[in-house]
Amino acid sequence: MTEEGKEHRKQMVSEINEIFKEQVKERRNIAEDSEVFEGKVYLGKEAKDVGLIDHLGGRQRALRLVENRLGRKDLKIKDFSEELKRGPSLLDFIR
Repeated sequence: MTEEGKEHRKQMVSEINEIFKEQVKERRNIAEDSEVFEGKVYLGKEAKDVGLIDHLGGRQRALRLVENRLGRKDLKIKDFSEELKRGPSLLDFIR
């Protein structure tokens, strides 16, 4: 990869991190000096422990939470996986 390509990749990651920071600051009660804003990747339990997520679970758990919150059991779920077809991952750009 060229130096220009590396610099572009670095800039993209920096911009994504800034968007993440702003979204978390707006939506979560996490101190601005928290390690959460250092760009670390969190998995499941650790993300819950630091306050980035509220619950652990998959699609069925998410559906139950939405149903309970809305007080409805007749929700229709649209699966967009076929329409979206997996494109390049962010990880493809930062390796």
